[in-house]
Amino acid sequence: MLRPDYKGDNMRKIDSINMIQTELPKGEFKAYLIRKYKGILQDYDLNDISGMFSIVLLEKEDIGYISDKFLEFCEEVTFDDTAWLHTVWAASDGYSEDIYIPYCDDIKAVVEGRCI
Repeated sequence: MLRPDYKGDNMRKIDSINMIQTELPKGEFKAYLIRKYKGILQDYDLNDISGMFSIVLLEKEDIGYISDKFLEFCEEVTFDDTAWLHTVWAASDGYSEDIYIPYCDDIKAVVEGRCI
């Protein structure tokens, strides 16, 4: 059951390139996130985006985290032979989260149900 107050016990919120570099194992996913983070910095001519953008890695049991969020889209992406669901939540105050959840059909249905 989805709980709006759920904070995600296994959730990892990453809000700096240093966190990506130090907390994630080597591989395609880490390289992709570094490129994405650097691209955002360059595209918006910023030195830091903490407080404006976070990457959120959820476990399947953390799906309650999105229960009160309207999501932009849902797509399947694969890195290092692992399938993920990728979505974005954009808050009204200019903050956004790039959310990744390990793929499964049940979780995909929940994410798609939260998309606007």
